[in-house]
Parts: sequence; C-alpha cells; structure tokens
Amino acid sequence: MNTNLKLAKTNTGKLYVNEKFADVLNKNIGSNVFIPFADFYLLYSRLPRDHDEVIYAVKDGGRSAILPKEVEYNGKKYHIGVKGVGTYGTLEIAYKDKEINEKLNEYKSKLPNKYDQGEDYLITSEKGNIKVGANRPLGGQNLDLALWDLEFSKKLDKDLVYPGTDARFVPTIGVAEYNDKLDKIISKTYSRDHYEGKVVQEYRLLPSTVELTDFLYKDEYKQKRLNICKDEKKWSNLEKSLLAISLLPLNTIDPKTRDYLRPVHDPLNSSMAAESVIDTKDGTVYWKDLDNLAFDKFTSNDTPEQRTYLAMDKTINEIQAAINDLTAARIDIDKNPINALERVLKDINGIKIGNTQIYVKEPTKEKLDNRRYKYKYEIRLNTKDDELKEIKIPLMTYVDTSTGNVTTGYQDPLFPHGVEYYSSGGGWKTPKPL
Repeated sequence: MNTNLKLAKTNTGKLYVNEKFADVLNKNIGSNVFIPFADFYLLYSRLPRDHDEVIYAVKDGGRSAILPKEVEYNGKKYHIGVKGVGTYGTLEIAYKDKEINEKLNEYKSKLPNKYDQGEDYLITSEKGNIKVGANRPLGGQNLDLALWDLEFSKKLDKDLVYPGTDARFVPTIGVAEYNDKLDKIISKTYSRDHYEGKVVQEYRLLPSTVELTDFLYKDEYKQKRLNICKDEKKWSNLEKSLLAISLLPLNTIDPKTRDYLRPVHDPLNSSMAAESVIDTKDGTVYWKDLDNLAFDKFTSNDTPEQRTYLAMDKTINEIQAAINDLTAARIDIDKNPINALERVLKDINGIKIGNTQIYVKEPTKEKLDNRRYKYKYEIRLNTKDDELKEIKIPLMTYVDTSTGNVTTGYQDPLFPHGVEYYSSGGGWKTPKPL
C-alpha cells in the first residue's frame, strides 16, 4: 500500500464504541484522532514530531484514509478506515478569528520546508457541504450520520451480514468527537453553506480496499477476476453477495410501514454496486458507505402502496445491473460475453438470497447481425412479502461480441408494461407509475 498521506495524532474527545469491535478499536485506535498538520499547528503552534505524533496512511476517497496495518476480527484480516481526516487539495480557508488566520499563514510558510506534501495536505477545519443537500462537513463527518452508521453496524452478525438479507456491510466500529480545543478551532471557520453541526471522525473495518466497479471493469484487476472465476467457491461468493445487495430493497420491506432500506442519493437510478468493495481473496462483496442508506420514507407523503412500488422498482433496476456486472466479471475466463451471460443466467436460476428466490424462465437467443445478439427471458422473484409474493420481470440483454458490451433492460422499454406482481390480497397486478 502506498502510504503517502501524513496525518497528525492528537487526543480524542467523547468516543462512541461499537462493543462488538471494542478490542479492535482499543488496540489500534485508542484515544487518538487523526488530523491534518494544519489543524495540529493551530492546536499546538508547532508541527508534529515525526515518530510520536505522525501516522502514515493511504488516501481513500475525498475525506478518508486507510491505516496500513492489518487487524484481525473473527479470524479474518481487515484494515481500519478513518472517515473525516480532512479534504484533499489546497483549500483556502476564511477564518472569523484574526489570530487563527495569522497562525495558518505561519503554518503554510513552514510546511513546505519540512514536509514534501505538495497539494496533498489536508484541511479538516473548513466547514461546508460537499455538495448541495449533502449535509456533511467538508473534510469531516456529520455526528448524526456517523451514529446512524454505528447503530446499523450493531445489527450485523459476526460475518457482517444484515439479518434476513445475506448482504454484507463494512461496519462502523467507533465514532470520535474532537477534543474541546480542536472543536473550538473548527467552530471559528467559515465557508459558503456553513455547517453548524458536530464534526466527528468515524472508524470502519474494511475487508478490502478494492472498489467493486474498479474490480469489474479495469484491466489492472484482470488476473484477480480470473482467479475468482476459476474458483467455484469464490465465484459463488461473488454472485450471492452482489445479488444480496441488489435485493436489499425487496428483502428489507417492513410488512406494516412498507419502509425499506434504500440509497439516500439518486434512489431509483444509481447502481448500489457503486457503493461497494470486494474482498479479492474470497470474492465477497460488501456495501461500504452506510451513511448513504436509510429506512426513512422516500418522501413524507408516500403511501404504503407507493413505498411498495418504489422498493420493487429499485430492486428490478438493481437485478438488471447485477446481471451486467456478473457477466462483465466472467468475460475474461469465458472468452466471450455470450458464454459469460449464459453462465450467469444458469447460475442465478433457483438461487435463494435472503427471503427471495430467483428464477430465470425461458431464455431465448436471437442473432441481430454478425456481432450483436439479443437474449429474451423472464426473471421471477418469489418472496415472503404478502404484497409482493411473486414478481415477473420480462428482460432482454443485448450482447456485442466485438466490444464485449452487455446491456440489460426491459423487453418493453416503457416500464412498467409487461411487469407483474402477485399480491396475496389481490391476485396478479400490473404496477402503475407514481
């Protein structure tokens, strides 16, 4: 791992602990938070000491870092990820306090002479939203979101599976507030869309640092894809864990309120796989960003019937994406996308994920020209939910043998024509758009 990110250690404030992971947290994090050198300088009027107060880490996204040392939990190796270590890049911060402004300028004049950070130093202390409506402090983590992640993680079993879904998640093992002195410095910052809430740091247990979309589609992971697809157990792990994430909306519908677990942002059109990592040692996929999930209603005015429809609609879109992704994973080993697609459709026929059984009915292949083929088939989802006991989804997949592209959609692109669901209270129904 390329540990080119330098962070400074200082004492934490209040610490919220997930007791399942207390030993891991205490042994590897202790009473520390990890902050940019700029903030350390504002705290102590000096740069951190190399050996005692500096930690070397790996960048992970826009405001997170990965600690390089492996830790063990339940007989498996993990890395600890820290969310809220600052924002990458050279940011100009406007302080309301003249003394702090002067200190920051003093820090900037000293930093390049001692540390080769370039444009990669971090600044936690700017408050503001990453994007409109995100409700997150720029470079840090929102306390309410972090505590949601913590409470959700407490429900996971020892294999990090959420009950009734077979889906695995990256757990939050602890949340740390900054100490009082640092918190006061943060409160004196200003930016557009000023964030007034509590800024914290969140610690996660990462089974992998490999993003699923990178693994599926980047050439640098070709050998790892081959290794997983050659091993039937690893391939089965990939299929089941990816499908489990795809089926989350359906497998988490509350029988009374009809609320369901869904992504917060772009809930109908984005693939949930984009939020996941894959353990390339065993093929298992894990949802990574818990704070992009929610059980609350899509809107405050949703009726139970509308929430049922939305859960079904999101699941159907995710099934299509999963078929494309699983086919992409197999193209290298199966030599062409036709063989890969046929293997995927065969494998998922009859598979049970959480409370849902998947069936693939009557696949047919049509040759369109010398390089393009069209597959038509029906996916059936059988569930334990009374309102959605069975869902019929007529799909078609286009395969381009020259490019390897695989695209799955409805047989009739004007959704919901052709889709039906069976309700124990009302027989077969065709969903109507909201």
